[in-house]
Amino acid sequence: MSIQKCLLSLTLLLSVFGCSASSNWSRPKFESGGTEARIAYFIPGTYTFPLVMSRSKHRTEGPPPGVKIVEGHREKDLKDWDELFTGFVTRDFEKRDKLTFEKVKVAPNAITLFGETDDTKSLEYLRNSIGVVQAALDAGGIAVYDLEGYRWYTPSEWKEKFFEPDKPKIQDQIYLLVNPNDDDPSLFYAHTQGMRKFGRADLALKNVRENEFPAIENFLFSNSDDQMRGKVIKDGAKLKIHELGKELTFKFIDGDNDPLFNNKYLEASVR
Repeated sequence: MSIQKCLLSLTLLLSVFGCSASSNWSRPKFESGGTEARIAYFIPGTYTFPLVMSRSKHRTEGPPPGVKIVEGHREKDLKDWDELFTGFVTRDFEKRDKLTFEKVKVAPNAITLFGETDDTKSLEYLRNSIGVVQAALDAGGIAVYDLEGYRWYTPSEWKEKFFEPDKPKIQDQIYLLVNPNDDDPSLFYAHTQGMRKFGRADLALKNVRENEFPAIENFLFSNSDDQMRGKVIKDGAKLKIHELGKELTFKFIDGDNDPLFNNKYLEASVR
């Protein structure tokens, strides 16, 4: 995302009530060796500042270390703004909720929560970020674009999936992509998108057959959940896909500059 904005000059008004940590956001499998976790949420809307965030209502201490709240204005940032409304993610949003999509396109300004944090021994950094996004929605946000998780959310979807449960669910935090093999249309390339949010590598599988999709989905979500909880899968790791009776060896690849990932990833071939 190449949006250029100035640092938001907001006064963050927090209530006097404490925001206690939750065991739901612990990382019981935490291992060192990951990267910084990247947070990237774009929330267009109509805002009256200062933004009010309540520790008790929004369960947040504000942006985690390394993550900033920045302000965008459609008139000033039109080119960068319009770039966010291209591609399959936005087409999916338009198909799901055209009314909200049309409002989002003409929203006058936006709040973006963006940055990388190394405070990742627990997932409290993500909990705090979710609370900031909820505060923005309560203050006039129309929708949320999770730029790491590849999905737009309406305010009701965001509240139902992320804020109200007060616990992370890997299926809602990342996206699974499946692309056909150019040389053999019977084979596919399946991978996760969004693990940079947890400072962990994405997972990719080559040469997948269509009838293997359910097993591949279970495998990717299960191992991604382990990483969300802190596990680090390393170069050369051997992981089993039990439903297929296969053990695969994963190779670590630096995909930070690969637009398909924008993250490091671990890749193996099913056949």
